[in-house]
Amino acid sequence: MQYFLLLAQFIFLISLSNCVVHKMSIARRETLREELYRLGKIREYAKLLTQTRLTGESSEGTVQHVTDFHDFAYFGNITLGDPQQQFLVVLDTGSSSLWVPDTSCGSNSFLSTSACRHKHRYNSKTSKTYRKDGRFFSIRYGTGSAMGFLGFDTLCFWGTSLCVKNQTFGQATMLASFFARQSIDGILGLGFPLRTADAALPPFINAVQQGLVEKPIFTVYLEHHGPGSYPNGGIFTYGGEDPENCGDVIKWQPLTRAAYWQFKLDGIEVKNVHFRDNWEAISDTGSSFIGGPAIIIEKIAAVS
Repeated sequence: MQYFLLLAQFIFLISLSNCVVHKMSIARRETLREELYRLGKIREYAKLLTQTRLTGESSEGTVQHVTDFHDFAYFGNITLGDPQQQFLVVLDTGSSSLWVPDTSCGSNSFLSTSACRHKHRYNSKTSKTYRKDGRFFSIRYGTGSAMGFLGFDTLCFWGTSLCVKNQTFGQATMLASFFARQSIDGILGLGFPLRTADAALPPFINAVQQGLVEKPIFTVYLEHHGPGSYPNGGIFTYGGEDPENCGDVIKWQPLTRAAYWQFKLDGIEVKNVHFRDNWEAISDTGSSFIGGPAIIIEKIAAVS
């Protein structure tokens, strides 16, 4: 089976199989970094983060310090269960699992309580379509981890008619302290099955296999407004292209690994300075930065 990545105005595709195109609006919220700058507390917060890393407050550790900028900025709403329970999630092509906080999240420790306190929590007892799985799940991100147990329920993408029955999802009982500082409830992964922590089908691939979308592709359009919060942050289109927001020119790029949305990067040009090598890159809607080897980034910074 072949996989391709479509790069045109933040478009991502998945080659699987066949009837409807669903458009889902997303919102941009003021990031934690923007809020701290606005309040004049960015230096104080940076000092706190440094102390946290030095004292080892978090048992999960920090894999990528750059993620301390906390720029999870584009969110979408989903629902789980019947009657529907609504959650605000990051739509993340850099991971593949779906999880939200469970009602039991935070019952075991003060740290997890602080991370779950102001979030919407899933209650399986009120859902008529819930089925228990029982397996344990643990997902580690660069910013921390989420862990708990798995269940099945109906997933709906807010504002669309796209509902995926029997979707495996994580019911998080513990969250890293990082998530306490974010306004999201959970994460919905749009990556490949190899990236799931539980060998479950990612939500969109599950929708494709259930024949719920017209084409086995999804399109991501992100609007740029600058600092602040905006109710109209862009559109995710499931099952088709987005001709209203994306151009007519479509460039197909073969994926080099069907785990991340990973492809070959021939080179980079900054102010007429060219950098060329046999690089591999990933396209990740859950990240807001462009990263790379330090030796290359330092050269780019020198000419920027």
